[in-house]
Amino acid sequence: MNIPNVLTLLRFILIPIFVYSYFYITDGNIFAAIIFIVSGITDVLDGYIARHYNQITKMGILMDPLADKLMIITVLVLTFAVKKDKKCP
Repeated sequence: MNIPNVLTLLRFILIPIFVYSYFYITDGNIFAAIIFIVSGITDVLDGYIARHYNQITKMGILMDPLADKLMIITVLVLTFAVKKDKKCP
């Protein structure tokens, strides 16, 4: 397991933390935004490190776009499908 793959797995771990912070933490929107930004930074870093240090793996090729799509779908669902009172469905 190389560093780019660890960063990709970190993004998968950040998704449920993002959802939890959105619903259950006071000022969770700010914390959720920080998690989203960290997710974006790790996405850039894992791609850069994988290409620059020739650490591209089949797992990374599959998991990286999946992590991106899951995070974006999560953000879109929370933004548009959840009511403003933010009760967990």
